[in-house]
Amino acid sequence: MAGFDYAKIAATAATLIEKFGRGLSLRRYNKTGGNAWDPVTSIVDQQVTGIVRDYTVAELGALGIPAGDQLVILAGAAMPAIDQKVLDGSVEMEIISITTVKPGDTGLVHFVQVRK
Repeated sequence: MAGFDYAKIAATAATLIEKFGRGLSLRRYNKTGGNAWDPVTSIVDQQVTGIVRDYTVAELGALGIPAGDQLVILAGAAMPAIDQKVLDGSVEMEIISITTVKPGDTGLVHFVQVRK
């Protein structure tokens, strides 16, 4: 029995995020040399489009999320990781958690909890 093809749903999610989102960057700091007390790092930014919104009062209470945290919604093709930061303009936010909706082998959308 063949599995369901989620490609159309993934494409729709990506189109809606592109339409209603804004330009963001996933930023990674790579250690390129130095030592533990004086590291040399380089910055690698991946351009993405995402929707940034505050959590609702209901979400904050039900999920135990601290006030001030925000939710970033990214299309499934983006590859966010905990060791990255989300850059929104000049504001760099720490990634706290990532929840990916991925039925089967197709990533549809990432819900990324961020903190300033």
